[in-house]
Amino acid sequence: MISQYQALKDSDAIVDVEYADLPIPVPLQRDIPKAAQTYCDAFRDDPMINYLDAGRRSNERLRKFYVSTILRVHRYSHILSTIDHGVAISSAKPAHFKPKTADKLLDCFVQLTQHVGRSKEQRKRLKEYNTKMKKALEETPELGENIKDMILVELLATSPESQGHGYGTALLSALTLIADVLRQKSWLTSSNIKNTAFYNSHGFVTVKDIILGDDNPCWEGSPIVVKLMVRNPRVLPRPWQEDEKNPFLDSNSLECT
Repeated sequence: MISQYQALKDSDAIVDVEYADLPIPVPLQRDIPKAAQTYCDAFRDDPMINYLDAGRRSNERLRKFYVSTILRVHRYSHILSTIDHGVAISSAKPAHFKPKTADKLLDCFVQLTQHVGRSKEQRKRLKEYNTKMKKALEETPELGENIKDMILVELLATSPESQGHGYGTALLSALTLIADVLRQKSWLTSSNIKNTAFYNSHGFVTVKDIILGDDNPCWEGSPIVVKLMVRNPRVLPRPWQEDEKNPFLDSNSLECT
């Protein structure tokens, strides 16, 4: 599906110079071990993860295995892409997502293992997150029942030593461009307020804040803010005639392989 990004950049549909010098994302295939390492490195200081895992014994090998397993399954059902062989990665769940057997098995795996190695307090914090997230999704008008028709940006990460080179911009631009052409809204969660301006620059706006740790006497840090952000598709110039079918809406050309 990301291969459509190159076609779109080369077509008359895209006239914005903002895409001109961006590196081209490619499907993530053989670089999953490096991608898993990138995930671990990029989220090592993430406020939400630090809250959920505070006091938990770190096992990076186990975390890399866990992330690698998810990525190996998602490469067949999600929009999974990379720049520089796993140095920067993104994953998005397509709208109207229909889970394959492997996705269902993965969900079972996650449910069975999410409490492994967690203390009573850590399980309490995970439950807090899941409860507040579920409530927020149900009560936010921009999301709720609309989620099934939206692209979910599940992951965007760049290895710390490679940040500042536009990799994140290229990956997110590829996803938002696909959303624009498909005329679909997209959404994401951001657990680091330092990234808010970046997502705002790509058209995402905050529709709900989830606060973690605000009523937890065991947490001595500041409350953690998790933002739910939504983006409306832009209207793009059409390289096809009004009475012609949008060539980029051909379902056969948008299969995730």
